[in-house]
Formats: sequence, C-alpha cells, structure tokens
Amino acid sequence: MIVKVYDKLTPDIKAIRLQVFVEEQSFVNEFDEIDDRAHHLVMYHDKVAIATCRVYYDPSEKSWHVGRIAVIQPWRKNRIGTRILKCAIEYARGLGAARLYLSAQVRVQGFYEQLGFTILGDSYLDEDVPHVLMVKELSDQ
Repeated sequence: MIVKVYDKLTPDIKAIRLQVFVEEQSFVNEFDEIDDRAHHLVMYHDKVAIATCRVYYDPSEKSWHVGRIAVIQPWRKNRIGTRILKCAIEYARGLGAARLYLSAQVRVQGFYEQLGFTILGDSYLDEDVPHVLMVKELSDQ
C-alpha cells in the first residue's frame, strides 16, 4: 500500500468521502472551503483508493487539524484507518505541527484515544451527530 498527498480534491478523494460520509452517514455539507487549502492524503492498494483524510492549518486558531478520515467499506477492520491516521500524524509533524486537533464522532472517539488523542471539552452536534474535539501532542514522540 502507498499513500499519496495532493493539494486539491481528486476524483478518488471525492468518491471515498461521498460513499462514507454522504451515502452511508447522510452528511449533507461534506465539502467545504477547507478542502481548497488542505493537504489530502489518499491510501492506495493496487492503484485503488481505499482511504483518505486531510491535514490543514487554521490560521485563525494557529493550529493544525486532521479530519475527514474515511475508509471504504471493504477495507474496514483491516487497521487501514489506523494506518492512514498515523501517516497524517507524521505528515503534520513534518510540516512543523506540535499538536494536532480533530473533531471526532463520539461513537468512534475510542479509536482516536488508542492513537493518543485526548478529549477537550464537551460534546457538540455537527449535522445532528455528536462530536467531540480531541488533541494529540506531537512533540512527545
């Protein structure tokens, strides 16, 4: 498996996110202005895109974020989510990030906790789905 990084949305990225977030989870506002300035990671297996996420800097908060972590159905339970997120963490570290934030769906916050993310504050709704802000210090590894 290989991971490629793009500075714009590609058809592979759009297809994965549409399948996972729009078709499976019924999110409406999947694509936003952040996509135009984010670094998009895509994991390929035999030239087929199987996972994606984005890493971006928020200048208003002076912070790095990872998000839109998605793995297509046939590849779940194969630790692909862990692999793409670890790639994103290393990529962000290479860009100079000292900590990395993400907005996690509450139902999968344990996945992020296993990778060293901790909860910051109370849960909130994003498109009627409970989320929680999480952070990981990158300087400790």
